[in-house]
Amino acid sequence: MIQSLKKITNIFEKEKIRYCLIGGLAVSFYAEPRSTFDIDILALWPEPREIFFDILERNSIKFNYIKSSLADPVGDIIKAVIDNVIIDIIMARFPHEIDFVNNAIEVTIEEKEKFKIISLYDLIAQKLLAGGPKDLFDVAMLLKYNQKNITLDSLKLHLQKYKINLEPFLKFISIYEKDKGLF
Repeated sequence: MIQSLKKITNIFEKEKIRYCLIGGLAVSFYAEPRSTFDIDILALWPEPREIFFDILERNSIKFNYIKSSLADPVGDIIKAVIDNVIIDIIMARFPHEIDFVNNAIEVTIEEKEKFKIISLYDLIAQKLLAGGPKDLFDVAMLLKYNQKNITLDSLKLHLQKYKINLEPFLKFISIYEKDKGLF
């Protein structure tokens, strides 16, 4: 999986396309590793979009483009395959997504490979905005494994930029924690 990631990020670097890793790989970096079967990347695509498609084609990347619609507002995703690994490249369209890419940090994985990854606070914001069960579980894991790196006051302040209220989530976690002893 890392080799596929390296291939696509090398293309991004060469073409000066800003990006950041999100999804399961980002959660695994900040918390305990979890199984993931694809690579999720948030990227600032060049305009018009066809330029990005041409870049992928020139680099022999097989892909399908999924355009956003009212039925699927998440769209504007490229599903690429490199060495049998699925890579979802999501177009950063909204101001918060553009912030996430611009705030990305460089990390080293496997002691040699450097990648841009969403910041911890932005990953929590992105997961809370997505709001699915797996996303909320990821937020719980991120908070658990990063207690020394996060203060709730600074996290709440960060989330205010995106109009996210952390309180309902914290209430849910405290009830779940007492009931299930998860944390």
